[in-house]
Amino acid sequence: KFPKKWIETMNKVGIYHLGGSFWPHLLSTIPDLPYKCMVILDGEHRPEVKEVCEKYNAFVPEIEEYITMPKFELCEEIPRIILLIMRDAHPIYCLEKRCIEKYFYDNTLPSNYDKKQNLPEKVEKSDVPEEIKKIFRHISPFL
Repeated sequence: KFPKKWIETMNKVGIYHLGGSFWPHLLSTIPDLPYKCMVILDGEHRPEVKEVCEKYNAFVPEIEEYITMPKFELCEEIPRIILLIMRDAHPIYCLEKRCIEKYFYDNTLPSNYDKKQNLPEKVEKSDVPEEIKKIFRHISPFL
């Protein structure tokens, strides 16, 4: 659902791909305040998120005073996204399912499955999963 001025809304949205298992190292590429950001990860990353957040939030620049790092916080429930964003933290939300494929394929992947090739085609032909719709409904007031 797009508002009447959908171009203005789309110009406010930036999407960053955090490189699968390399995601903890790429959090530093996410802008700090005044930008409002959130990170959405596959559910398989949930066990490591808390530790990664603690490491990023402990960062204190010793040499360069002008370096700032965003504060990240694990968000266990979708309604907390708003609270964290209002507290100037960047929520990291892990999807309920282990990996994104579980939202678009039944229990088994095709034998010749190639994530880069097959997943985008499957997603384009599918409805947006309800969990992801719910996330965007909660962040839409900030767009």
